Amino acid sequence: MADEAQLKVRLLRSLKAKVDAAAHENRRTINAEIVARIERTFVEDAERMKVGAVTVLPSLSERVMDHENRLAVIEQTIGMTEIEAGEAGRGASLNLLAGGFREAD
Repeated sequence: MADEAQLKVRLLRSLKAKVDAAAHENRRTINAEIVARIERTFVEDAERMKVGAVTVLPSLSERVMDHENRLAVIEQTIGMTEIEAGEAGRGASLNLLAGGFREAD
């Protein structure tokens, strides 16, 4: 009992009636019913967070891989264009366009 604390709570009468009915149905005291329901919400919250992490992490991982692939294509394109420009004996500047790269006129 030394680990327990008392808590005074105000409820709407309609909510108190629901707690009373649930306690009677579950053969618990009103206090035990309230404690069980509060404890259950913490378990449900933890489960929901786990499910959320399992759902979100693969999606983020896929997005990171997609961006890494795009970056590799851009880096390869820039490297190839710089080599081509050097071979042509002129300094080419690149402009990033929505559709890719092109040499500036």
